[in-house]
Formats: sequence, structure tokens, C-alpha cells
Amino acid sequence: MRAGLEAESRSPQRLRRLAGAARRGSGASGVPTAAAEVERMRARWVEARLVDHGRAHARALGWSDVYTLSKSLAELAVSERCGERPLSVVRPSIIESALREPMPAWIVGLRMAEPVILAYGRGLLPEFPGLPDGIIDLVPVDIVSNAVITAAATPPASRRAVYHVGSGARNPLRYRGLFDNVRAYFRAHPLHDSAGAPIAVPDWRFPSGRQAGRRLATVERGLEIAVGTVERGMATPRTRVLHQRLDQARDRVRRARSLSEMYAVYTEMDAVFDDTATRSLDLGRSAAERAEFPFDAGLIDWEDYLQRSHIPAVVDLARLRRRASRPVLPRPTSAPATPAARLPAVRPGAEPALAVFDVEGTIADLTVVQHYLFFLLDREERRRWPLTIARTALRVPGWLRLDRVNRLDFQRRFYRGYAGLEREVVAETARRALHEITLPRCFPRALRRVREHVDAGHRVVLVTGALDEVVRPLAELLEVELRAAHLRTLDGVFDGDLADTPPSAEARGALVTRLAAETGARAAACYAYADSISDLSMLEAAGNPVPVNPDLRLLSVARRRGWPVQSWRVGDGGGRMPVVLPERVAAQTSSRIAAGRR
Repeated sequence: MRAGLEAESRSPQRLRRLAGAARRGSGASGVPTAAAEVERMRARWVEARLVDHGRAHARALGWSDVYTLSKSLAELAVSERCGERPLSVVRPSIIESALREPMPAWIVGLRMAEPVILAYGRGLLPEFPGLPDGIIDLVPVDIVSNAVITAAATPPASRRAVYHVGSGARNPLRYRGLFDNVRAYFRAHPLHDSAGAPIAVPDWRFPSGRQAGRRLATVERGLEIAVGTVERGMATPRTRVLHQRLDQARDRVRRARSLSEMYAVYTEMDAVFDDTATRSLDLGRSAAERAEFPFDAGLIDWEDYLQRSHIPAVVDLARLRRRASRPVLPRPTSAPATPAARLPAVRPGAEPALAVFDVEGTIADLTVVQHYLFFLLDREERRRWPLTIARTALRVPGWLRLDRVNRLDFQRRFYRGYAGLEREVVAETARRALHEITLPRCFPRALRRVREHVDAGHRVVLVTGALDEVVRPLAELLEVELRAAHLRTLDGVFDGDLADTPPSAEARGALVTRLAAETGARAAACYAYADSISDLSMLEAAGNPVPVNPDLRLLSVARRRGWPVQSWRVGDGGGRMPVVLPERVAAQTSSRIAAGRR
């Protein structure tokens, strides 16, 4: 089976679909990273198909799932090994927390009905399939252990005896009854969300498994489209909040769909296990033994057991928030961005360490386009500025599209616009731009972080796709190294072609690895700060990856991997002009605005 699925997963059609999905997710991060993602997706596809095939095979043989089929196969194997020797088989139903021994509500794992109970209490299951009048056959663990002890002490009358230990025949718990008890508990003792507000639990209408599966699949697909649409847009505080909500909603739906597929076979089962042999085993003992080792499921009071014993124990074991940790305040009309995670510590010491920073979007709220436009406006007459700005604005959408697909191709095309500019003039203008636009747009927390690494004696390198002449003044000011793009010059004039390949996409990961080797720094002593999915390989190469103001695709990766996402801002004070103008004109414009307000 696996061999066939492995071959199918490597078919051209399947690989093209996987490659398309990888490009949409992390394609801009480079070919090796995208190829690794394709392989991860292919392996997950094979595993998912194996699970589907195993479940279908088990059901075709009359079993609810592979779990019950494997238990039956184990039982057959034990029976064959025993030969003519007597054998007693105890078949428990769904084992839950203890009724009395070793103590009421004793439980050590969350494996059977607990995931559904907890998901419902957290508000993650607005609906769940099942037959409301169907029997959910639960049995406390101490009843099962007492039955096993009694069966072991009572040799079977024939060569083989089978004892079903459950509650369905003697003391049936209906699916609706289980739901009513769980709902009553969480309405009386609600869990609380991260804001301290009580979580409201829903009512269920008990759809069929097929209906619930179709509905959840449709919702999941809609959320995937919504997430993809948002990820194709710009990363702003609002879109990050929206992306987080959609991503969390998609995760909830996926979890609900997984639980529905896993448990529907039990919640839709219309059967009762025959416990005649178990009852005979129980009644054949003395009164003292029955009192010492009870396993009569008829003794269970379901309301008392569920609401005052089992569910509280499950919630405690899961360590969920059962009460508000602080006063509940009115919810804001728009959700704030996710709080920044704690940064990895910067420790001075004898051990070599490396810190690599992206520049645009990570250290400063600037792009290569803004500097380019600044250079164009600085050399032109003021009356031509509207036309220059309009021309540049028309080219921006195309640049953005190309940058999302392949940053190196974007750089090659973009830097052709520098053809004809004198290198010394650009360098001199960049030195003025440092004070006019670069430093005012730098993130104070980023500059402090760079200084922390420098003061700790770490090797600090700025890695950027911007021109060396443009970023050099900032690197000199921060006293750090620089890896940037270089253009060819002819007689001191840029010809628009790259002199060498700038560090981009997967090349940045290789650069971090090479710099770490040169420095003698272990991966655990390497730090990387970046904002774009194209920098994924750079972040992966460092032992301490820090996404800063990440675009939405990198944000999604960072959440899955638990990276400490940072939100760094320029700070308070003043508005930002849509176009950064040379200092002399910006000052004149600000003066005119101030005069108009007076």
C-alpha cells in the first residue's frame, strides 16, 4: 500500500499541485526552501492517505476503525498462542476516570472522550455529529480493573471466555444525556478565554457525520481562500489581526473536522454490547468479593459522576483556565495586534556569536523604492516632480508582484532604473538621506537591539538587497558590517546591471551559515532578524530566529514554529508623508501647512 501511494505522490500531476501550493506559501523564500516544503507536503499527503485507506479497510471488515481492528487481531494472536490452555478475554468499552478507586476521578491521560469534552468547553465545537438516542458506552477504569482481577481469579468453564465490560446494557448513557451533562457543567463552570471572559458553549443539533463533514470541509475551504487572499495583500497591523483571526478559525475548523471524523463512528453507533457473561461472573462471587471488587455498571449515577467527578478532573488535568485571572474589561471594537513574544537573551561572553539583520522593514520603515525616488527628486527640477512621482507609482504594482515571486528578479529589474546615475552623487545623496529619511524612519527598538549585540561583542552584519552606497552610512553609524548589492560602473556611472549577485532568498541562509563558520559561532549563538518570507532560509539558519514586522506568509510560518514575533514601530510623533521629499522641499511644505493651519 505504501509503495503505491509513494509512487502516486511522486506523479507529475501530484508534484505540480504540491509545488503550486508551496509557491503560494513560501515560494519567494527560494527554490531549496520551496523544494523542502514540497517534500514535507508530499510526506503528509502519503500519511493522510494511509490513514484513510486503513480506516476504510477496517470498516470494510466490519470494524469501526483501525484501533478496534488491531485489538481484534491481537486477541486472535493471543488465542492462537494459548492453544488448548484456558483463556479469559476482557473487552472494555470506552474507559474513563475512576468511580471510587484508587480515588474518585483518578485519571492520568486525555485520550478517549476528553478531547471532545475539552474542545466543547473551549467553544471550538459549534456542532458535532451523532445519534442523540444512541448509546455512548463509558465505563470507569476501576470497574474494568476489578473485572480483570475477577476474571483472572475465575478460570473459564470452557477453553475460552469473553467478558464485555461496559455500561450500555445495564445503565445506558444516551448521547443526548452525555451532551446535556457536559453542557450543564460548562454553563455552571465556564472556562475563560485569554481576555478573562467566560466562554459560552453552544447547543448541538446532532447532524449526521456526512452532513457535518461536508459543512466543515466547505468552511475550511472558504477560510483557506480567505487566508490566501489576505496573505497576497500588504502586511499592516489590521491585516495581521485579520490574518490571525482567520488562521485561528481555520485551525479550529480543522480540529473540529478531525474530531468529527475520528469520533463519529462511536457517536453514531446503534449497538449494545452483550454483558451476559460479565453479569454471570459478577453474580457468581460471594457478597464480600462483590463489595471488595465491584464492577456492576448499574451502580453509576451518570449526573453525579460526570458533573462532579469526571469533567472537573479532565479540566484540571488539562490545566485550562476555570476562572477569570483578572477583571473582565469591555472588549475593544478592534482587536489589538498579538503581544510581542520575549526576545532571545543577548549575553556577552567569551563564546563567539553572530547577529544578522535585514534592513528594510526590520531596522527601518523604508523600502528601496523610497530611496530611489528620493535620488530622482533630488536631481530634478521641482516642476517635474509630479510626473516623476506618477511614473514611479505606476511601476510599483509590477515591482511588488515580481518581488513576491522572486526577489532577485525584482532587484535585477529595479536597479536598471539607476542606469545613468553617478556613483559619487548617489553616495553623497545617501549620506544626506541618512539624516533626512533613514534615521527618522528607523525603529528605536531595532537600533537598541543592534547596539545590544555590538556591546556584547557579537559580530553584527546588516544584510540587504539595497545598494551598498545607500546603506553604507547607516552601517558606519552603527559600527557594523554590511552585505549589500553592488552595481557595475563605467567611468563612475552606474550602468544598471548588478556587479554580483546580492544575498537574496536561499542565498541568505547560506550567507548566515558561512558567516557563522567564519566567526566560529554555534547555531545556538546565531541570531537572525528579518521581515519577509523571502528571508525564511536566513531565519532557519540561525538558532535564534526573530521575525520582525513579518509579512503575512512569514507570520503564518512563525506561528506554527513558535518563533518570537516582534512588532517594532518608528514611534509616536507626527504624521508620515506619503512620499519622502528632499529636506529643503519637505521643510518648505511643512511650513506652508503650518501657516495654513494658523
